[in-house]
Amino acid sequence: MSDERENDFQKFSKRMSDAYHVTRHYDTKEDTNPEKAFLETISKASNLKVDAIALLGDIFSYPSEAAIEWAAKNLNDSGIPYYYVCGNHDWHYEGMPGPLKDLRQKWINNRLLKMFHGNDPMKYFVDLKGMRLLFIDNSTYEISYEQLMFLQQQIETKKPLIVMMHIPLYATGRNVGFGCAHPDWKSSNDHSFELEKREPWPRDGHSPVTFKFREEIINAPNVLAVFAGHIHKQSLDVMKGVPQFVTQYNACGAFYDVVIIPQRAISVK
Repeated sequence: MSDERENDFQKFSKRMSDAYHVTRHYDTKEDTNPEKAFLETISKASNLKVDAIALLGDIFSYPSEAAIEWAAKNLNDSGIPYYYVCGNHDWHYEGMPGPLKDLRQKWINNRLLKMFHGNDPMKYFVDLKGMRLLFIDNSTYEISYEQLMFLQQQIETKKPLIVMMHIPLYATGRNVGFGCAHPDWKSSNDHSFELEKREPWPRDGHSPVTFKFREEIINAPNVLAVFAGHIHKQSLDVMKGVPQFVTQYNACGAFYDVVIIPQRAISVK
């Protein structure tokens, strides 16, 4: 979705603007499209009377002003609180030169800020009915020192936490698409940088901070779950008792309806 404001950026957005015009609905198996699926999901959320909608990135194929305005308007019109974290496509113009971290910051500042309601796009939390939801941007696959400190501070609160990110954490046996702290994430295994017209992954792989981030999550007694997207396929992994749920992409209508059931003590006589 775009308009005349995209004209000067078409050389960076052409491949992704040509993608996903028709998708296959995850349930009905009929043809659909991302806009129809997005509106259908909002309608379902309204009918279910959900407390909030969490959007975990790649809502946009590139930072199109028209698409961002359209999504924000429909979300705002729903009256349902919504919370967003970036995916790699949301801010990426293919072939635009520069370090990924700088390009991410540029297009968040220039286009995507309206999605964050004043929250820090890199890290923020939302308290909801006794739960604390952590939204952390790992859309470059890497974690910053500030994000690690934020996570550690939240773990120290002892509040029940759910971690929301775009790219799933490495899980044993998963491929490098589960790339946040994957031991094989490095330039020699980056087979998409030419297609996506971006810098390749670092030669030496992840920073120690990113590995520490994963360890903190899977060893924290108060992290109840991790939710992510990115790979476009539904999956479940459990890491040291922490479940990680990955959803199918919403362009095919998929979503998770997450229900938190408080644990109650049972007296046995």
